[in-house]
Order: sequence, then C-alpha cells, then structure tokens
Amino acid sequence: MELPALKTDPKLGICPLMIVTIARDGQEVGQHPEEAVPLLLASGELLPTDHYWHEGLAEWGLVSERWSAQPAPPVRTAGPVLRAPTPQAAAPSGSTNRWLQVLLGVVALLVLGAAAYFYFAKPTETPATEQTAGEPAPAVTAAPAASPATTGRTISVVAWNIEWFPGRGQKASDEKRASHIALAQAELKKLNPDIFLGQEIRTWEDFIGLCEAVPDLQVAVVSYFLRGEAVGLQQTAIASKLPAVSAWFDNWRVAEDQPPRGYTTALLQVPGTDKLLLVYSLHLKSNMARREGEEEANYRQREESVRQLLAHVERMENDAFKGKIAGVIVGGDFNTNHDGQFGDDTIKMMTDAGFVNTWRDTPRKDRSTWRGSDRYEPTTFDYVFVRGLKATTAELVEVSDDTSDHWPVRIDLQLP
Repeated sequence: MELPALKTDPKLGICPLMIVTIARDGQEVGQHPEEAVPLLLASGELLPTDHYWHEGLAEWGLVSERWSAQPAPPVRTAGPVLRAPTPQAAAPSGSTNRWLQVLLGVVALLVLGAAAYFYFAKPTETPATEQTAGEPAPAVTAAPAASPATTGRTISVVAWNIEWFPGRGQKASDEKRASHIALAQAELKKLNPDIFLGQEIRTWEDFIGLCEAVPDLQVAVVSYFLRGEAVGLQQTAIASKLPAVSAWFDNWRVAEDQPPRGYTTALLQVPGTDKLLLVYSLHLKSNMARREGEEEANYRQREESVRQLLAHVERMENDAFKGKIAGVIVGGDFNTNHDGQFGDDTIKMMTDAGFVNTWRDTPRKDRSTWRGSDRYEPTTFDYVFVRGLKATTAELVEVSDDTSDHWPVRIDLQLP
C-alpha cells in the first residue's frame, strides 16, 4: 500500500493536518485529524478493528496496523471488505470542498480538544493487551504512580541500539536469544532510565520483557515497520516512567528518495503540569552500499527522513498540540555524524532547526557509540537531540561487550 506524498504549506513549509476517515462494520463513522487517532483509540471512541482511509490511499487499512495507544502487539484482525471512497467523495471540488474543509477543521479541533481533556483530567489506566492465538499474553499491571525519579526536576534519557535484540543476529538460536535478554536486562537495570529510546527491537513482547528489569518503566510503543511483505526485525521503541498520554508510529511518507522504516513517537505528560514532552525514537538509513551511487542515495534518504521529522515536529507544536509541548527529544541511531565523515547534512539539519546536539562539546575520540568492525573504525552514530529543554552533555555508557555493537547514550535534562 502506498502512502501519499508529503504535502507542504508553501507559506509555512510544514505538513498540514491530515484528515482520516474511519469506518466500522462497513459504514463510515467519522473523520478525525491524524494526530488525534491514538488519543481516540485509547479513550475507546475508536477501535483497533476499525478501518481508515485518507487522501492518497488506494484501499482501506486496519487502524491497529498503523496506530497504537496501548502496550500490546498489533494484531491483524479480519474485518469487513471496504472499497476506497471514490475520488469525488474523498475530495470534493469548488466551494463545496472549501466549506467542507472548514467544517472538518472545526470538528477536528473539538474532537482533539475533548480527547486531550479526557487524558489531562482523568488518570491513565493500562488497558488489557491483545493475545495472539497459541501465545501467552504479556503480563500487564496497573500504571504506577509517578516515581521519585520523575517528580523532581531532572530526569535521564537513554538511547540504545541493542543489535537485533534479542539474539544479536537475524537467525539467532533460542540459547543465544535467552543469553542476550539476560545481559540486556542487567545493563538496562543499571542504566535505570526515566525515558528509554530503543532501536533494533524485534517485537513488542521482547521490549516489554526487557523493560520489566527497571521498576516503573512502562512501554509506550513499539513500531511495526514492514520490510517488503514481512515484519522487519529492527523496530524502534519508547518506554518511560512518565505517563504516556499517547504513542504511535508511522512510516515516512512516499518521497523520491524513499527512506526505510519511519518514526516512533510518544507524548509524555510532565508530572504536576498540563505540559507534554514530544519524544521520538529513530533508526535512519544505514551506510550499506553494494553498487555505485548507493552511498549518495543513503545520504539523501537520511536527509529526507529528517526533513519529514522536522515537518512533523512543527505540525505537532503549532497545530495539533499548540501551547502544550514543553520540549522535544529526538534520539536513536542516525547512522551518520557531524564530523564530515559522511556526505550528508542530516545532523546539521537538526541543529539548524534549533535542536541541541548533546555531543557538540565532546571530542570525537570520546563518543564512538558504534564499536566498529573488521572493516570499519569505531565512530559516532547514536545521538540525543533536545529542543526547548536544558540538557547535560551526552555520556557514552560502557556495557558488556556481548550486549551490542553500540554503546548506550545517556543525557540528563531538566523538566520545565
């Protein structure tokens, strides 16, 4: 299924809100802004088995395969067969279209406001998880009260690529997977992050099991990106001790230089306030190149990813949650650095947009987050960027050599 090309406002240079049509049992039941869908899912107004459509899609999709508001793996569920709306119905023209856009805008704001109020006014409850036939359901407990670590003014953020977790390889044996789980749990327990951004995670269940090593660390979201027709084994994830108001993932929009995977994001509530932290976990295009010109294509794909990321950040701050975002955190494996080692401007694009590179004052020799290999020297791949928040210089944390080919990156930041 192809996603629509990224659209920008020529005046603002950012993406406008996308309106999503929802259907249930073969009948349309409403239209909502894309960013409101996770909130409405969590409130129960939308169901994981509902279907969605928006401009640019050729067919209906299953809501649970694109959005999530609870720590449970997406499950493909049989549903009614629906035809995509006709072009006329999906995009009326002339004055009718303009009036409809105005009406939809008003309805969208009302729905979004009601959903946000629901979350800010009512304590979050952990919903029951879905269960795949033949597999035990992951353990779920009630969401804990804010821990002492999250009620002060300083919290820790850790970004860590855990190398094909669990197993450190595509075809790892059960024994190697079990050993990797035990090692990673022990290291994560020592790290004890308040916000954890994971990369190269296989499944929801694997990430939930890993985070159980840290008291009060609750999984907010794990992506479900496809690689071809199969689910990829290198997903991105977010866990937090701060309450998650909403969390979801989405593929990068179709572009000329199409990047792989997408972004994983969570809205975390700052305890004692009505403010939110906007948090992203990323794993950008690798440097693997087998053919002439492929290296340059990798550079363009990473830049395209950041271009779309920045557009989404602006949309969240200025449209969907205007006045609510206290700060933005973006962390993960960028597969590039600010040392001129590669031919892309990915890191510069982040800093030009006002993000602080928390490695900026650290000598190159002291921040080789990737251990290197027989063919390549160790280098910096992993970053944590912040905007609107006071943060310490990033710290490279040494862990067991058998845990990953990446070192975790840790920062401390002050809550507003």
